[in-house]
Amino acid sequence: MAPLAGADKPAALRALRQAAARARAHAIWWELGLGGDIVASYEALSAFADRLVAEALAAAEGIVSARFGELPGFAIAALALGKHGGEELNLGSDLDLVFVWDAPEGASSTRRGLGASEYAERVVRAFVELCALRTAEGLAWEVDLRLRPGGQAAPVALRLAAVESYFEDYAQAWERAAWIKARAVAGDAGLGKRLMQIREAFVFRPRLDWAMLDALAEMKRRIDAEAGTKGFGPGWDVKRGRGGIREVEFIAQALQLAYGGRYSRLRTRKTLKALARLSEHGFLPEEDAAQLQAAYCDLRRVEHALQARRGEHTHRLPDDAEVYLSAALGEERVRRVQKESAFVAERFAALFRREAE
Repeated sequence: MAPLAGADKPAALRALRQAAARARAHAIWWELGLGGDIVASYEALSAFADRLVAEALAAAEGIVSARFGELPGFAIAALALGKHGGEELNLGSDLDLVFVWDAPEGASSTRRGLGASEYAERVVRAFVELCALRTAEGLAWEVDLRLRPGGQAAPVALRLAAVESYFEDYAQAWERAAWIKARAVAGDAGLGKRLMQIREAFVFRPRLDWAMLDALAEMKRRIDAEAGTKGFGPGWDVKRGRGGIREVEFIAQALQLAYGGRYSRLRTRKTLKALARLSEHGFLPEEDAAQLQAAYCDLRRVEHALQARRGEHTHRLPDDAEVYLSAALGEERVRRVQKESAFVAERFAALFRREAE
């Protein structure tokens, strides 16, 4: 993708959509055409998304500065959470982003005197339009800003000091799990680094923290209420359902939050790496970790195959799931996924049952 700093809006919209379409087509061919490695695929998609966010943010800053002038000392950074933050992006993932800014007190733009807070908000709204506005060429990528501190009640761009204050005084327990995967991906590198230091102290506590398990278990109960508790078969949700991707992630995150404050090697954003390191430290049996890793990779293959079928953002198995997935992934893998899903569900239930005792 060519650099977009200084590009006009129509050119940026077109370039972002064309590049995203090529990236998705390449991932589908790699996985379903060549049977390529799923980890290589989702890491490549994540690297592409990093570049897309960086170019879209540069273009958005250019669009705003062209209208309102420069704002001396202004800096903005984009943080990725969720699968993007963990470098585990899939074909249908939204980009879960948090935008943080900083500027000298009282600073304003050189044209029209726009304050830093409004300036930052205009940059983010321009960014979202560049990525998510549906044009004749579709959209580049869906953007979700709801994981920002304060949620939808908060500004779309937050000052660094406000984020730190929120973490100290208002953050909920589930937000610590969400911020495990936070990663600075675009914008001002120094500002992103400062926020990552704040995030580290917020997420990982020096003492064992089993209270987080209650919060995660409650989150999963709410997810079950939406996704259902049925197992592998038509209508099953491969992401949120019983024995699905989210349960593998919850197992890793619960143990990371419990022990990560004491063992820095557990503070990884990547699910597979987290499972391996939890096993190395003795917090997961080696065989369980290996089976959870294998299940995670196969479940991710199922997820991508579903989303590649018609370009839909879906996680539910269709009525002809077994026939379609057998053709796309092979009968042997489909049979294996059914067993792996049952194993994940059992391990998830056992972990939360054990820690509740």
